[in-house]
Amino acid sequence: ERDPGTLTKMTHADYIRLGGTEGAEEVMWLAMRGALSEKTKKIHQNFYLPMTAAMAVALFAEPA
Repeated sequence: ERDPGTLTKMTHADYIRLGGTEGAEEVMWLAMRGALSEKTKKIHQNFYLPMTAAMAVALFAEPA
């Protein structure tokens, strides 16, 4: 949310090491975050671990 530039320095192997084989999906989040302005605010987040695969949601709003 606050420093996506730092995450761009990580490799896919880093994401997999830290988040498992699905950790590389963070790259898709970075693409979405890159389309938003620096003033974007996170307004909601949710994390759910039903069994073996986690699900997460983050909602962002651009200032008016």
